[in-house]
Amino acid sequence: MPNEDNRKDVWWKTYREYREEKNKEATEPVNIGLPYQRPFRKTEVKERKKVMLENTNNPEMERDNRLRTYKTEPVFEYNRAPVNHPQQKKYPH
Repeated sequence: MPNEDNRKDVWWKTYREYREEKNKEATEPVNIGLPYQRPFRKTEVKERKKVMLENTNNPEMERDNRLRTYKTEPVFEYNRAPVNHPQQKKYPH
């Protein structure tokens, strides 16, 4: 008898599985309009380095940059309020 009791699933695990199965069928993800979350600084720097590397491989951009005729227009992708994130550092403005 003790071996049979040890083999049984614990009641809270089976209940949790039952609840999860029921919830998966009933709910679909809904867009509730959360604010935009700015990517980490590290990913921004990686993307910027990638673009700069692509620009150095492009002969036209390299020539314009050397002759100082290359113009960039500022792109403001991050005009939305950032969401507080535990890994974000807060700097005084």
